[in-house]
Amino acid sequence: MRNSHRTKQVCKAAGCILLSASLMCLVPATGFATPASEKRAEAQAAYESLTAMQVELDKASNVLIDATAAKKAAQKKVKDAQKKIDVAQDKIDELQTHLGSRARTMYRSGNSSILDVLFSSTTFQEFATLWDLLDQLNQKDAALVQETKDLKAEVVEQKKILEEQEAEAEKQEQKARQAKEEAAQTVEQMTSTYNALDAEAKRLLKEEQEAQSRADAEAARRAIEQAQQNSQDDDSASDGSAQDENTQQGESNESSEPSGGGNQSAVDRAYSMLGRPYQYGAGGTSTFDCSGLVGYCITGSTGHALGSTGTMMGFQRVTNPQPGDICVNDHHCGIYIGGGQMIHAPQTGDVVSISGVHGDMIYVRP
Repeated sequence: MRNSHRTKQVCKAAGCILLSASLMCLVPATGFATPASEKRAEAQAAYESLTAMQVELDKASNVLIDATAAKKAAQKKVKDAQKKIDVAQDKIDELQTHLGSRARTMYRSGNSSILDVLFSSTTFQEFATLWDLLDQLNQKDAALVQETKDLKAEVVEQKKILEEQEAEAEKQEQKARQAKEEAAQTVEQMTSTYNALDAEAKRLLKEEQEAQSRADAEAARRAIEQAQQNSQDDDSASDGSAQDENTQQGESNESSEPSGGGNQSAVDRAYSMLGRPYQYGAGGTSTFDCSGLVGYCITGSTGHALGSTGTMMGFQRVTNPQPGDICVNDHHCGIYIGGGQMIHAPQTGDVVSISGVHGDMIYVRP
């Protein structure tokens, strides 16, 4: 009865302390901002600004793509116009050469072949007809030359306009490229700022969680010590008949369960390891997995001194767990600290901390 009475007192006192601590933990969340939450809010604002700036960078990239395409199209038009100018110039040169050669033949060199054609006429009418024909040929050649010159002038003017358009397209491309580069630099700077704020927020949150775990652990430890002290005081004040009854009940319990209940050394070691990182297969003291932590707390030795959870499941089961006993199921274990609480190494990414004993766990004593 003494053990049962003491356990109830421990549970009640520890439960009250933990409930109070839990209520106190709610206050910062509802009334005050912690450094981690403030930094997290700052990082979130930076992230939203970064997202908006990324949209602007995408827009600037699209503008640059369009400007580059417009410049290439303008350059192609200028090249096509130049080809037309070259063709027209070649035709002008050819016709001018042809007319000049014919004129020299007819009027300057006095080539007999033309004169022979003219003076071989047997009648004046035939002579006039031949002369008129030559004159028409000259006029057609001259008209063709003029037409070609006009076409060349038109194409040259068009080329001038196209070159102006090309220059404007080049200017717009440079402007778009500069805007994109500036946006990219801003995004890079904002990304760096966000990463720094996010890392700082995570660091602060981890520190707050570790501090809260240590505070919870200290509160639980004090509650257990106070409950044990109260229990000892109550036992001292009990009358003789109650002592006899408690002694008899204690003997009955000892006959069905292992002797030596309670292991304060194991509890003390467990508290001293709070905040140590979880690592699969690790047995301390820098990192632990669940069975490594339990083995160290019970024996004081690193490694897996007590074996795996399967081994611990075979230890003597108890129904009146005491601080320092082992809470275990087929895949996890921890050190019982009273009040339905245990200290354990939870999982990858977590640290040694206090939590409630899992519903499917049993209590064993090595």
